[in-house]
Amino acid sequence: MLPLAEGAHFELPFYQYDKGFGRFTIDVVGSEDVAGRARGLSRPIPAAGARHAI
Repeated sequence: MLPLAEGAHFELPFYQYDKGFGRFTIDVVGSEDVAGRARGLSRPIPAAGARHAI
């Protein structure tokens, strides 16, 4: 599990058999309040992507 605090940035390596090595990136761009029974809680809003090495 990753600590998904606002502003966090992660890069995780991966290998895809037909494209080789790459990096999967995750940036936490914000948070929003959770509605319902869980008062006072918020959830992170991630932005994710992948890029392949050349």
